[in-house]
Amino acid sequence: MTKFKRIFYLAYVLYFCFGGFIAYYYEDLVLRWDWDFIDTWAGLLRFVLKLSAFGLILFVTEIIIENIQIFSLRNKIKSLENDVIDLKGKLYDKSVIEDNDIENQDEPTIEDKEEQHLE
Repeated sequence: MTKFKRIFYLAYVLYFCFGGFIAYYYEDLVLRWDWDFIDTWAGLLRFVLKLSAFGLILFVTEIIIENIQIFSLRNKIKSLENDVIDLKGKLYDKSVIEDNDIENQDEPTIEDKEEQHLE
């Protein structure tokens, strides 16, 4: 996703630089430059609207891609949380079984202790 973000940010910088150029030199574009699609004020307005539509499409595409990445990362986090919960449950079960084994072991009686001392 970082590669896509860099591409989108570069496109945004170019888009805003070009938009700033048009905003700053709009009179020169209409009055002095001989472009076929910007020969009148209405042509400039149509060009700016097309440029705005391109910017909108670019922005919506970035939002969709970021939401897809966010959704996939949330799913990954949920699966990892479930794995952690399972491991905690196994660890708890293991500790309970060990505690029960320790409690169930027969403690040596007094007679067993006396026999050990006599030997």
